[in-house]
Amino acid sequence: MTTCLISGASRGIGRAIAVALSRREDINQFVLLARDNEGMEQTKARMNPGKRVEIYAIDLTDAKEVQRAVQAIGTTFGTIDYLLNVAGYAEPKSLLEATLDNRETTYRVNVHSLFIITREVIVAG
Repeated sequence: MTTCLISGASRGIGRAIAVALSRREDINQFVLLARDNEGMEQTKARMNPGKRVEIYAIDLTDAKEVQRAVQAIGTTFGTIDYLLNVAGYAEPKSLLEATLDNRETTYRVNVHSLFIITREVIVAG
């Protein structure tokens, strides 16, 4: 069984990728990660019904939460064959309008979470 884990799968590009990949014959199982459980349920409803799809509503910026989720996924699915880090955050503002909190959130989601989840998938190996 081939397993594909997709972060940011509750809408947008992450949803489109999950739906498109679910049509492939060589990927049997999907794990969707995002904060929005309802959005992931909508993604799952659009995916090939012949595939196994599990969803995990988590905050990808929380290293301990990501670690627990990836360990659970590894236990449930055995291996993670494909990792697609699609999660992203943007609240475009000019330099003078952007708050420190806005810049920190952007960095935590777009950069830090990518390193966290990639590391945990490799460690779970």
